[in-house]
Amino acid sequence: MNESLEVLLQKLNENESAISRLYRQFARSFPDDAAIWETIAADEDRHSGWLDQLLAICKAGKIRTGSGGLRFEAVESMLDYVLSVTENCAQGKLHRENVFAIAFDIENSLLERKFFSVLESDSREFKTLTQEIVRETYRHRAEIGKHLETIRSGQGSHPVGR
Repeated sequence: MNESLEVLLQKLNENESAISRLYRQFARSFPDDAAIWETIAADEDRHSGWLDQLLAICKAGKIRTGSGGLRFEAVESMLDYVLSVTENCAQGKLHRENVFAIAFDIENSLLERKFFSVLESDSREFKTLTQEIVRETYRHRAEIGKHLETIRSGQGSHPVGR
């Protein structure tokens, strides 16, 4: 059992949960877009559950350190950032374009891209779970990017959130 990998998986799980809460705040603050944010938040919740399963695989000794170099500090920094954005959104400090741009940046972040390069496993379940998380993250990027482009082109402007 690799305790540092366990801690990393726990932190990554916290990150997914924090992102889900952020997207739910976006849904509350921008009701016209609530369906989009609630759907993506539910996906992030599912990712968190999958990370619980990966943690169990890790505890069984079936995950080892991979080739990537993701530091705990990077995860902590992302968590701090997400919590700050959530608070700013709740206080009405963000515009609709801001939230889509922030979400697009989060989904494109180095943390999201390197999510599983730090882990390796021969476990079929590990491979299936990580492929699903990566697939859904790519889908999130595409969907959020599409909405952001629409907003920036002037076709989807809405007032500041509540």
